Amino acid sequence: MNAISREQYRHAMGRFATGVTIVTTADSAGDPVGMTVNSFSSVSLEPPLVLWSVGQQSPEYEAFCQCRYFAIHVLNDQQQQLSNRFATPGEDKFAALDTREMKVDGQSVGVPLLADMMASLHCRIEQNHAAGDHNILVGRVLSVNVAAESDKQHYAPLLYFAGDYGRIAR
Repeated sequence: MNAISREQYRHAMGRFATGVTIVTTADSAGDPVGMTVNSFSSVSLEPPLVLWSVGQQSPEYEAFCQCRYFAIHVLNDQQQQLSNRFATPGEDKFAALDTREMKVDGQSVGVPLLADMMASLHCRIEQNHAAGDHNILVGRVLSVNVAAESDKQHYAPLLYFAGDYGRIAR
């Protein structure tokens, strides 16, 4: 087999359509942290586990690799601007957003939860694996919030394909 270049690999992986999510946590000072992520997947139903990966060069890397809890927010096809906001370094990502704090056993854990999501999964870190230039974070899902199927505004996913956003044709 021939070695592949980074560009060839990115091009091939770009042909796999993914959903778009925003992952949030709180850093060691208690400040909210968030980033747009499309490297998200279910791992297990029993126990309920999910995974996603964070780049080691990401400004949010330390916060996510040191956190105890995080939340995954599944975006709908009307939230491309929000996705761009959380993908842009240096911006105050939480300014003027409607958020509440994640609670575990009735206690706030500081993780900001975004409003009006297609779904959100509230997780505790189970495992953190270094893998190449990323870390794979595995989380146990403690609770979920899902928009009603009847709420059509919130029920079509935002997709990412070939370096651009996409939507499901209905």
